[in-house]
Amino acid sequence: MHLRSAAIAAALLSASLLAQTTAVVPSKSMVSNEGNWYSVYLFYGSTTAASNNAHTQGLYATSDITVNAGLMNGIAFKRTNYGLGAMTATTVNATLDLSVSGIAHTAPSTTFASNHGANRLQVFNGPLNLPAVPQSTWPGTWEPPVPFTVPFPYAQSMGSTLVVDWVTSGGTSGRVWYADATVIGYGSNTSALYQSNCKNSAGGTSGSWSYFTYQPYPGGQFTLSLFGYPGNVPSLNASVLVFGTQGPGGTFGGLTLPFLISSLGIPAQPNCQWGIDWLLDLPMTYTTSTSATGGSVRINTITMPNLPSLAGTSMFTQALSIDTDATTQLPVLYPSLAVKWNFGTGNKPPCSQVTRIADTAGAGVSPTGSTQLDQAPNFQLRFQ
Repeated sequence: MHLRSAAIAAALLSASLLAQTTAVVPSKSMVSNEGNWYSVYLFYGSTTAASNNAHTQGLYATSDITVNAGLMNGIAFKRTNYGLGAMTATTVNATLDLSVSGIAHTAPSTTFASNHGANRLQVFNGPLNLPAVPQSTWPGTWEPPVPFTVPFPYAQSMGSTLVVDWVTSGGTSGRVWYADATVIGYGSNTSALYQSNCKNSAGGTSGSWSYFTYQPYPGGQFTLSLFGYPGNVPSLNASVLVFGTQGPGGTFGGLTLPFLISSLGIPAQPNCQWGIDWLLDLPMTYTTSTSATGGSVRINTITMPNLPSLAGTSMFTQALSIDTDATTQLPVLYPSLAVKWNFGTGNKPPCSQVTRIADTAGAGVSPTGSTQLDQAPNFQLRFQ
């Protein structure tokens, strides 16, 4: 026996003599619900039998697993902590493969098999009964562990990443049973000023927007698209997105926010208000449309300052565009809705996942999925 193999075997033997112990991955998921989310469809469900399948592969840094070595004999999960409503009982057919891999969790392959290590082992294959769960508060409790039909020999020294690979099919309820997951410490946003009476030249209003799911956070990417603009007004190419630190109730230039733009003697669409202070602005790109109000304006992706002090603070955005008066054809200002943004921490859990749902070819048939960094299901690993 090689010295390395002997050392691993000795570590496993020593660990197996100890009492049952557990380790949670990611390790901080039970002490902080920051970034908690249910974007993992670990136990997918659909009323369409041909697409009632899912493949979810979690990759976890072995350096984050508090048990250095042992025989893993079970795994537990819990219902999502983000959506706190009740969930319906269901039964799924499931297989679970484990391995320890040299692939970094920060660089997963879209090919499921490529992420596995040489010691890949199927530890469960059969029906999995998922109970009905009532509405609850954070933190939720672990479901009874899924017992392995064969124990998995684990040692941190085997590699950098533990790969937990679930394939499921045939959910009897036809609905998703949402399992708990952790993602990056994300930010949030809300409408700070929506103006239903502020109409643009096409009679539309600025009332909807799209953005990166987890923005904003220090060092993270930020983008924004605003919709409801006229479909083809060349002057809208002159649009800027304004950033500020004060919104409605604050002040700008000695004026209480919001205020009517026309009250300053500036040509503007009727009833349109400005709602934030003005610290800086960035140019926006106007996209035309054949629909009267199908146009949009957006900023290209930017990177937020990587300053931890931003966590927990807020900022505001509002766009300002040069529209055209529908009657006089003269230029007038048109403001968008204002959005308030709350900065998250940007803390990244040491994990990632590769997923594929609604696989019409059948459960596990497709060799590839979509990679998602800094997020994965939360599991309790059980060692004997």
